[in-house]
This record gives sequence, C-alpha cells and structure tokens, in this order.
Amino acid sequence: MLFWLYGFIARVTLGEQLTPADRDDYRLWSAVFFLLPVGVAAIWLGSGLLNRANNLVVWLSVVLGALIFYIIWAIWARFVPAAVSFIFGAVIWIAGLWMAWHGRLWL
Repeated sequence: MLFWLYGFIARVTLGEQLTPADRDDYRLWSAVFFLLPVGVAAIWLGSGLLNRANNLVVWLSVVLGALIFYIIWAIWARFVPAAVSFIFGAVIWIAGLWMAWHGRLWL
C-alpha cells in the first residue's frame, strides 16, 4: 500500500539527490488536481451504462477512459499554466465538496 514511500526511503538512503520541483512538475500535478474530479464525474455519469454492461464492455470502458484521461492530462499540462489549473481545481473541488455536504451529488 505504501510502496511509493518504501521506494522513496530506499532512494534517499542509497544517496540519490533530491531535486526541487520544476515548472513541468507543477504543471503536471496541478492538471491532476483539476482533472481528477472531472474524471470522477465522468465515471459517475457513465455508471448507469456500466451497471448493465458485461465484463468486456467494462474492461474496454476502463482502458479507453484511462487512455482518454492520459491524453487530456498531457494536453492540459502542456498548454495550461499551473496557476489556472489550481484556480479551476479549487473551484471544482469546493463545488464538489459543497454538493456532497448538502446531498446534491446524487440527484
């Protein structure tokens, strides 16, 4: 479960130098901050189809959804600045949490 932490500790103990994040790192992970709730919303919207689908359709949906998410992530991180992603991400996370708190997600 914490394999990334074990890998990080192993890399540090073996003497690997830690480097500060650069602009590309900030752009990639701020894009994830925005696109993660968008992807969750897409899964929620498609759940009606997936409830009635067979195994092949579910597998194909997961693979194509991951591919589409990766492509959108790469394009978004390439052309949208990190500050814009953080602002959009903050708005969508606040809206999603507000809707979940007030029970409006399941309508």
